[in-house]
Amino acid sequence: GRTDAGVHALGQVANFTTNKELDTVTIKNALNAYLPNDIFIKHAEDVDVSFNARFDAVSRLYVYRIAKKYSVFTRPYTWYYTHPLDVQRMNEGCSLLVGENDCTSFSIAKSRKENMVINIFRCHFTETENEIEFKIKADRFLHKSVRTMVGTLLLLGRKKLEVYDIKKIIASRDISQAGSTAPAHGLFLKEVNY
Repeated sequence: GRTDAGVHALGQVANFTTNKELDTVTIKNALNAYLPNDIFIKHAEDVDVSFNARFDAVSRLYVYRIAKKYSVFTRPYTWYYTHPLDVQRMNEGCSLLVGENDCTSFSIAKSRKENMVINIFRCHFTETENEIEFKIKADRFLHKSVRTMVGTLLLLGRKKLEVYDIKKIIASRDISQAGSTAPAHGLFLKEVNY
């Protein structure tokens, strides 16, 4: 699979073929011995030679973390956002994203494909004392689409947009109508399902 540069992955999946006769535990341990400290293989298994980690996925779950309080310890993994946000309004906007939508408005031009439709199964914000977390699960995503959706929904939370504007933005198929793209360091690829 793949994701935007600077995004964290808790559940990234990759596959490769080899002519070596090694068991999966040996492969996992050997890879971990050579990888940099910020990459770790949690699990390895044999799969059919036709398996493709990117194209065989049926859904992906991303999490975006927004810090309400500044911390040097969470700074690399959350976007510290200084504006107050109305989470209920943002969740109303999320409800308009659920389902099959042409998401051209949330993707940068260089990733334009013939099919820009994303089937979003669910998306919502939850809030704790220190953080607001956005979760989104869909069949696929486009380049920077999750981060641009977050940036757009934050405008809704700041009351810079109305809820009905989300449908107008989708219909426009124009990224200039959407909000700014949120920084990569707050985004995590949490899981990929097959």
